[in-house]
Amino acid sequence: MFLFYLVGILFYGADSGAGDGGFDALDAFYWISISITTVGYGDMGTTSDKGRAFSIFYVTYGFIIVYSIIGDATTAFFEKISEKIKENQASAAEDEVEIPADDKDIESQMFKKQLFYFSSILALTLGGGVVMSLKEGWTTGKGIYWAWQTMTTVGYGDCMLTRSSRIFGAMYALICVAALASCLSGLTGAKQVASDEYRYRSLMRKELDEALISKLDQNNDGVDRAEFLTGMLVAMGCASERECKGILARFAKLDEDGSGKLTRDDMLGKIKGSDDI
Repeated sequence: MFLFYLVGILFYGADSGAGDGGFDALDAFYWISISITTVGYGDMGTTSDKGRAFSIFYVTYGFIIVYSIIGDATTAFFEKISEKIKENQASAAEDEVEIPADDKDIESQMFKKQLFYFSSILALTLGGGVVMSLKEGWTTGKGIYWAWQTMTTVGYGDCMLTRSSRIFGAMYALICVAALASCLSGLTGAKQVASDEYRYRSLMRKELDEALISKLDQNNDGVDRAEFLTGMLVAMGCASERECKGILARFAKLDEDGSGKLTRDDMLGKIKGSDDI
């Protein structure tokens, strides 16, 4: 990332079409950051043909490669905090075979997680808006409006920043655009986790009937453990029937003696055999 910014600062510093005969380091850092986050206020840019041609490839690379690094780091940060402040319903269920009598805990876990992400969005918007309003001498409302249009990458360009605020503006865009995307993903993800848990519990509570047994009994010779597991995984949407059959077929291929169990020799033999090819 350092090298990416260094290349941009050097190029736009020498580009006569950037600003008044070239951006200095601060303006270049600001313009690059606002560009790769796709905020694009329109308050500065380059007017030279070479500058525009370079920007097409440079900003595209920055958006796809460089900014994805920031996005991944931001997502990991929010997920780590989210896991610490909530009780993970998946891990809580690992040691519990019995299904709870009601599903109130699912709603509670979803609410906690969604509240965390919504509160994070609100805090980032209000916090950034208040700081920028103090730096620029704006009203608090205008500062919050600037923060909103920056986080959402709308970038109307009607809240121009003075030079002294550009470092904060660039850093805010780099962090908070990715943070908003992570939080929105977390909000929808919480609902999906709850939906998956509802489906799992519904399936576990379902009584076996003739239709379900017929669906599980693929060979019409009774339902063995593999068939039961495959049917349940497919019904819960955890895996497709093709994937389950592929895994079982691989097991059968490794189990050369047909014992139904893979010994260490079975697996090591296959490794050595592949090395000899």
